[in-house]
Amino acid sequence: MASSIYVIVHSDGSINQCPNEGITFSSPSAKLVRINRGITLERLQRVIHRKLHRQDSERVASIHFRYPIRLGPGVSNYTCVELTDDEDVEAVFNVHDSNQLQSGIELYATFTTVESHAPQVSPSRSPYEVYQSYQYTNPSGPSYDIPSNYNIESYTQLLSGPIMDLNQIPSQPFEQARPSASQPNVETNIEDDVVVGLPTENVFDPFSEDEDEILSAHEHDDEETLPIPNNPPLQPQPVAIYNPPPHFLEFPNEIQQDSEYSHLLERDMVVYPPGTLFVGQRFQTKEQMQDAINRFHIVNHCSYKVKNSSSSRLVMECVHHDCAWRCRGILRTREQHWEIMILEGPHTCVSPLISQDHNKLGSQMIAQSIGEIIEVDPSASISTIIAHIKSTMGYTISYRKGWLAKQHAIENIFGNWEESYNKLPGMLQAMQMYVPGFIWKLNTQPAYQGELLDEGSVIFKRLFWTFKPCIDGFAFCKPIVQVDGTFLYGRYKGTLLVAVAQDGRNNIIPIAFAVVEGETSDAWFFFLKNLRRYVTPQDGLCLISDRHEAIRSAYSRNGSGWTENNSVHVYCIRHIAQNFMRRFKNAALKKDVVNMAYGMTEPRFFYYYNIVRDTNVEAAQWLDNIPREKWTLAWDNGRRWGHMTTNLAESINSVLKKTRNLPICSMVMATYTRCNKFFVQRGTEVGAMINAGHVYSEIANKTIQDAQSKANTHRVISFDRSSIHIPCSHVLASCLHAHHDYERYISPIYTLQQVAKVYEGQFGELRHEDYWPTYTGPTLWPNPELKRTSKGRPKSTRIRTEMDIREQHTHVKNCSYCHTPGHTRKTCPNISHGCSSRHQ
Repeated sequence: MASSIYVIVHSDGSINQCPNEGITFSSPSAKLVRINRGITLERLQRVIHRKLHRQDSERVASIHFRYPIRLGPGVSNYTCVELTDDEDVEAVFNVHDSNQLQSGIELYATFTTVESHAPQVSPSRSPYEVYQSYQYTNPSGPSYDIPSNYNIESYTQLLSGPIMDLNQIPSQPFEQARPSASQPNVETNIEDDVVVGLPTENVFDPFSEDEDEILSAHEHDDEETLPIPNNPPLQPQPVAIYNPPPHFLEFPNEIQQDSEYSHLLERDMVVYPPGTLFVGQRFQTKEQMQDAINRFHIVNHCSYKVKNSSSSRLVMECVHHDCAWRCRGILRTREQHWEIMILEGPHTCVSPLISQDHNKLGSQMIAQSIGEIIEVDPSASISTIIAHIKSTMGYTISYRKGWLAKQHAIENIFGNWEESYNKLPGMLQAMQMYVPGFIWKLNTQPAYQGELLDEGSVIFKRLFWTFKPCIDGFAFCKPIVQVDGTFLYGRYKGTLLVAVAQDGRNNIIPIAFAVVEGETSDAWFFFLKNLRRYVTPQDGLCLISDRHEAIRSAYSRNGSGWTENNSVHVYCIRHIAQNFMRRFKNAALKKDVVNMAYGMTEPRFFYYYNIVRDTNVEAAQWLDNIPREKWTLAWDNGRRWGHMTTNLAESINSVLKKTRNLPICSMVMATYTRCNKFFVQRGTEVGAMINAGHVYSEIANKTIQDAQSKANTHRVISFDRSSIHIPCSHVLASCLHAHHDYERYISPIYTLQQVAKVYEGQFGELRHEDYWPTYTGPTLWPNPELKRTSKGRPKSTRIRTEMDIREQHTHVKNCSYCHTPGHTRKTCPNISHGCSSRHQ
C-alpha cells in the first residue's frame, strides 16, 4: 500500500447538486497535491493554503470531501461531507483504500479572510448545516490550472468507475507503511509534490480475545471531544479497520428530498442493500440491527444464534461450532444508536445449496416485503405472497408463514386489530356527529378478569350500521331486499351480514351492514330487527334469502318487525336446488327443479313437476313440503320482480372481499367511502342521461325492444290486465290488439327521474380524527374466543356444496408431460422419477 496519495483540491467555485451523479465540485482552477498518511487536519489546511498560493491574510475555513456510496446493485451516487477533525482525515484514506482507486480523491477548500494570522480551526458544523447554508462564488483573483498533461475529465470518470461497494469493505485492519531509518520524521517540501506527515507504528487488533476490554474502551468514545493542538506532535496512533464517522454515511437534506433513491434512507441513517454488514454500521434501534443481520444471513444462505442479548449489547455467533463468524453490537449511550463493533468471519459453513425456507425469514420481514401488494389489494391470495417471496428472496415459505405475514402487513397498513376495536366506539360517535343520519347499534357483553367483573371494559358482540342516503334511496328502488352473510378473513372470526336492493337501472345498492359472531338465529334476529326498524319500514316488501334455519327463525320471531301481513319471505332457487341435490344426488332432476321454479305459467310448472314425480316420487313429495309461492314464479304474483336468487347479495360480498380482510374500523370506513363514491358516480350518470332526453333506463328500453320484435309473431285470442312491472311481448301484442298504450304498464321504478331520486342524498364529510369528540365510555375489546390461534395451515371456512360442483366435461384430460390420456403428470410412466429438479 502506497504511503502517499494524490488529491485534487478545488477552490473558488461551487458545490453543485447533479440529479444523476449527486454532488459535484466545479472550480476555475484545481491543484494536484500529494500527501502522506497520518496527516492531521491542521497540517492539511496549511498544505492546501501553501500549494494554492493563497495570501497570508487568507485561511482555510473548511474542507469538503466528495466520495461515492453505493445505494444498490448498479445504483450509486456521490455525496460530500466536511472534514472537521483528524479522524475524518483518516477516514478519507480508508475510503480511498476501500474504493481501490489508483489516483487521488477530490477535496473542496473554502477560504476566508481574517485580520489575525493565527491558525484558524474549521467550525464544527454538521454536514447538513454546511450543505444548506453554503453557497460558493468566484471571487476575483489569480487562478492556477492543472498541468496540461492531466485530464480532469478522465479523473472524474475514474472516480465514477470502481465505486465503493459497502459489501466489500475489508473486515481486517488496514496496514500502514512503517517509517524507515532513512526517512526523517519531519515535514519535507518538494518542488512538485507536497509530502506531509509520517505514518504511525503501533497497531491494535480490535478482534482480540478480550472483547469486553475493547468494548469498554469504545463505549464512551463519542462522549469525549479532543482539542486540536496548534502543533500536534507526531505520536504513534492506533489504526483500526474502516469505521467511517456517522456523517460520512449521511446525505444532505436536498438529496433526501429530491433524489430518486430517497426512499432508501430513513432519517439520518443510510439503509443499505440486503446482505450489507460491516464494522461501524449504525442503526437507530436494536430491531433494525437484528433485521440487517437477518437479511445478511438470508442473502448468504447461512444462519446464526444469539449468544447474549440485553438492552445495551447483542452478541451472535454461527450455529456451527467450527465456523469463526461472530458479531457484536452495542448501544451508543450518548447518540442513542446501535453500532456493530466486532464482526469476525466470514462464514465458512455456507452450503452451496439453497434450502426451501430460512429460519430467519420471519413473517414480520415478509410483511415488509409485501406491504405495497397488500396496500393495493388486501385480498391478495397467499399463493401470490409465496410466489413474490420466491421471486425476490429465493425461498419458498410455508402457507402458514405467508398467512401470518399478510396479517402483519394489514396491521402495519390499516392498524392493529385490538386497537381497532378500542377505537370503534369513538369512531361511531364521530360518524354520527359528522355524517348526517348515520345509524349504528352496538351490542356488547361484560368483560371479566378471571372471575371479577371489569367495569372499565366490554367485549364486542355485534354491530349494525347504515347510512341515510341508502335509507332514503331505498324508497325509490324495487320493493325487494336480499340478505346474505359472508365470513371475515381477519385475525378474528366473524360474519359480515349485508342487505341489498336494486334500482331501475339494475344497479345494486347496499342498504345495511352488520358484523356478528356467526349466522346464528340471534345474530340474524339482531340484523333483521334493525333493518326493519331503521331502513325498510315499508309494507309489501319481499325478503329474499336462502333456506337457512336461522333466517327463517329470526323472520318469524316476535319483535323482528317482519310478518306475513307486511312482507313476504321467499327463498333462493339456487339454494333449494342445492338442498335437493344433497338429498337425492340426481343432477338431471335438479335441472328439472330449476325449470319448475322459472316457469311463468302453471302448465309449464306442472310439465316439469310430472317429470320429477314419474322419476322419483319421494323427490316430488319433498318439493310439495315447500310452499310454491316461496320458490316459483308461477305462484309469485310479481312480488319477486323476477329475482329468483340472492345473486345481488353475493355480488356485494364479492365487491367487499378486500374489505373483509381489514380490521373492523377500516371495514366500517371502507363501506362509508365506497357507498359515497358510487352514489356520486351513479347520480352523475343518471343526470347526464336525463339531460340527453332519455326517459327510461337502458334495461327497460332493451326489454321493450326485445318484446316488440317478438310481439309481431303473436296472435291475440284473449287478454287480461295482470299485475306486471314491465310489459313482455305478450302484453305488447295485446296492447296493440286493444289499442292501449303499453307505457302505462311500465313501473315508475324504471324511469330515470325515479332512479335519480335514489342518489339524491349526500353522505357528508367525516372530519379528521383530531376533531373527533372524546370517547369516555368503557374500552371495547374483541371476543378472545373468536381469535384465530390454531397452528399449521389455516383451514378454509368455506364449505363446498353442490353449488360449487362444476358441470362435468365430456373431453378427456391428457397428461401434461406425455399428452396421453389415462394418467396424470404425477403418475406418468414415461418419465424417469429418479431425476427430479427438486432438492431432496
